[in-house]
Amino acid sequence: MRYTRKEFYPNFYNNHFLRDFLFVKTNPNFKYNTESPYLPYEANLNYNKNIKNFLRKYTNPKNKIHGALFSQLTYYKTIGDFRIKDESMRYCNCLFFDFDSDSAELHDLKNEIKIAYDDLTGKDRFKRIAEIQQKYQDLLFTTDILSKPFHDAKKLYHFFKSNNIKPYTVFSGSKGIHLYLFFDECKLINYSEISHKLAESYKSALDLSTLDLSVNKDAIARKSRVIYSKHETSNLFNIPFDIETESIADVLEKSRNQKVMPFNLSDFKIQDNNFVNTLKQIDNTLSDKNRIIISEKKKVNKTINGAAISDSEKDAIFTDMRILLKLIIGDPVKEFNDYNTYNCPFHDDKSPSARVYKNNFLCATENLYLNYFDFIRKYYDLPDDDAVKEKMKELKKLVIQQKN
Repeated sequence: MRYTRKEFYPNFYNNHFLRDFLFVKTNPNFKYNTESPYLPYEANLNYNKNIKNFLRKYTNPKNKIHGALFSQLTYYKTIGDFRIKDESMRYCNCLFFDFDSDSAELHDLKNEIKIAYDDLTGKDRFKRIAEIQQKYQDLLFTTDILSKPFHDAKKLYHFFKSNNIKPYTVFSGSKGIHLYLFFDECKLINYSEISHKLAESYKSALDLSTLDLSVNKDAIARKSRVIYSKHETSNLFNIPFDIETESIADVLEKSRNQKVMPFNLSDFKIQDNNFVNTLKQIDNTLSDKNRIIISEKKKVNKTINGAAISDSEKDAIFTDMRILLKLIIGDPVKEFNDYNTYNCPFHDDKSPSARVYKNNFLCATENLYLNYFDFIRKYYDLPDDDAVKEKMKELKKLVIQQKN
């Protein structure tokens, strides 16, 4: 049986392709390996069998690399940490900055490719996508669409070089330039906030209009393209280049071929220990600040007098998480047929990034996937299963008192 992408995603993956919680046997967040920054064979991919088959069936079989490959900027190092989903156990070894063209023409062509992926199958799909990809390449090669992001990336590059830091520069394969700053592996609980604040300051101080702050704002869950993989929109390769010696024309010509260049991490890795120490100091400061904010929120929220709950709903507080959250936190920001949205109680959330389904609590920003048992443990900072059970008894007792 054949599926269009529009059918495949919701039927098999609930539209969350490559999300952490879809994988059971292996950790999907394959670490970006800076010792060998490319994955030339499908066997090296940490995807589950169904996704491998999907990519094999619906991408160009002539490619050594199947489909658009991504690695997360932060990652769990063990499957145990991955299953617990404690954000404090995520590691990082780089900062990432993305410079993008705002070309309306490229944006329209990208949407045309999405429509072709969604609505067509087989030869019709490949033919239509190849036509659009050729138009996309023609725009890149014959116009100055990339000049502004290239110029901005070069400006930030020289700023770092003046501070004895050498970024790793990469052409995205489409309409942007990426800069990586590599450093010693460490844990940064507030990785997204640190990344976003740094990007904001660079953008303002250096007038970097094409620096995409949305990438840094959600950095902890952000996926970057694996070097030397092929971009599905342009059919060009994501390649590293020397921004000091190579022109845009040079880079575009190189991106036609998957020619792997030698890579030595020590050439780019920040050697100054003070850099990582400074990141950790900022992280600790933000953690203290966020801990106070969340604590104040919990003082208000940790009551049983949230939203008005009917007697029938009170009977279902441990069988429907939507009711449990109403009871503990209050009314959702918005209610849908299958889920409710909330401002996540586990970080300073100014927009609703959490979804609450009947059986699960999900936060895209925090990368959380919790059942009612795990939610109660995390929300009330409980040490073990026995403490969770006691809290559940307490909640149930309060509900019974309310009913009477």
